[in-house]
Amino acid sequence: RVPVVDLNDLHDALGFPRIVSDNAAIGRLGAGPLLERGIRRFGFCGFSREPWSSERRDGFVGAVRRAGGDCSVFESVWRGRDVPTWEDDQRDIRAWIAALPRPAGIMTCNDVRGLHVINAAALLGIAVPEELAVVGVDNEVTFCELCDPPLSSVAPDPERIGFEAAALLESLMRGRRRP
Repeated sequence: RVPVVDLNDLHDALGFPRIVSDNAAIGRLGAGPLLERGIRRFGFCGFSREPWSSERRDGFVGAVRRAGGDCSVFESVWRGRDVPTWEDDQRDIRAWIAALPRPAGIMTCNDVRGLHVINAAALLGIAVPEELAVVGVDNEVTFCELCDPPLSSVAPDPERIGFEAAALLESLMRGRRRP
């Protein structure tokens, strides 16, 4: 009987009012700059079994296909017992990137994954962004600047999510029905 607003992006259907990013829209936003550069071959690198990553993937792949592009997808486990070692994940990402026709544009589900892709490209000697343009998500300054070259990133609006959640929580605390 305590007012609760769910902000998590790991679990669906907890039964509380929820405020989260529109992950499909984030995916569509990630496609925009790559399509504007005239790129026709694309990839999405994400994490399997993560709903937020899948939603971003679906938004990106849908935007690419509507524009007449083709998209390859690479995903591996992010959490749990099945997580690959860094070395195994990097090997698999390198194999995936090496098979992509270039020039290509890759969107990653977040900036951590962007770092993985840019590292793999560097180990393959593939020039970023000339041969492989990479866009991440979250605009995490530390990760973006760790990349060489720095990672471009879609910036969700976590501040707005916080304000919307606070407004909803206030409404619930005043006894209004939950939406």
